[in-house]
Amino acid sequence: GEAAAAARRSRVLSPVLLATTLDEEEVRLLNSLARQHGGKVVTKWSSAVTHLVSTTRCSSNGAAAGQRLCGRTIKYMSAVLSGQWVVASSWLRASSAAAGWVAEEEHEVHGDNSSISAVSGLGAGGPRRGRLHLEGGGPRLFDGLHFHLHGPFNKPSRKDLLSLLREGGGTAAADKWPDSRGAAADPLVLYGDLPDDELE
Repeated sequence: GEAAAAARRSRVLSPVLLATTLDEEEVRLLNSLARQHGGKVVTKWSSAVTHLVSTTRCSSNGAAAGQRLCGRTIKYMSAVLSGQWVVASSWLRASSAAAGWVAEEEHEVHGDNSSISAVSGLGAGGPRRGRLHLEGGGPRLFDGLHFHLHGPFNKPSRKDLLSLLREGGGTAAADKWPDSRGAAADPLVLYGDLPDDELE
């Protein structure tokens, strides 16, 4: 009855929605649902985002049938690091049919198509684990870590990497080594591809 229907509704009454890799029809549906059922569609990641909505048609690594996998985008990694919902576009269709935002669990993305092994299944569940970990009061993935970026970065860019490190609770020194008096721990160095003559 009504209690069962209410239990299948999202607990987020006014979601802040961000799309990644959706096609034009799915973007139109997302905007229409936000107008009809409440919510705000944004075009850039911020800590206010409650739901990342992604297509799951890009599963190119041969993962097991039925797995909802999406592309590994900066938006996706930000949502996982922040513990926000990462849902497949099927959530939009189900919400449209139900005339309201439905519970997310049945539509939660299992992971990205770059990190899940088709053979072992390792790497599955990242979005769910990240969300539940932070909901339970756990620390962010990079809490207490200090990073120094060295070398050129193209994909992802230095700016995107810095954003992800901070989203995950880390701190970063972008242009110089951190002062050892101010750092709590030794820095972790991430580096991009360097020409051979710079490695010596």
